[in-house]
Amino acid sequence: MKKQIEGYWKMLDGMSTDNPDEYKKFIDGQMTEMKDYEAQEQKEEDLKFTIQSESYFAFSVKPAAIHNPNVQKAKMPGDDIKLFDFDQ
Repeated sequence: MKKQIEGYWKMLDGMSTDNPDEYKKFIDGQMTEMKDYEAQEQKEEDLKFTIQSESYFAFSVKPAAIHNPNVQKAKMPGDDIKLFDFDQ
């Protein structure tokens, strides 16, 4: 592994002195590749902390008809229908 790394550095050193334009192109390509890789890693990391919700159930509420025969008053249409009965 050490010999491979030393060979890689020698190649880069030789490229930088022999062909500076090719060296700059290579380094710029490596930097672009690194930025793309880091952006992808950041996106994956952000997804770990993103809350994604889904509905698991649905319900509907229908008004209940409440009839109290003890109360005598003038009734209007809809007076006998209540959503919530707080009197009890």
